[in-house]
Amino acid sequence: MDHLHKDVFAMIRQLGPPTFFMTFSTCVNNWLIVVKTLKSLYDQYIGKKLRIKNDDSLNIRELVKNDHITCARYYDHRMNSFCKFI
Repeated sequence: MDHLHKDVFAMIRQLGPPTFFMTFSTCVNNWLIVVKTLKSLYDQYIGKKLRIKNDDSLNIRELVKNDHITCARYYDHRMNSFCKFI
């Protein structure tokens, strides 16, 4: 066994087995299905048509702020799907 293997085994004995850590965050601007859903809900309940371009982050932020429950549920669905996949 070479020197590096011995160092790794010594670290495992002292520190315990390695763990896996990941951080996730949302990027609603790139989730087109969420933007379309939020826009549809806004149009339906507010009664006026909202125009959103691809780079219109101000209107998208307002949609997310006004309907954070839908965004949270979609994020939860994506995380559950990811965990099932992994």
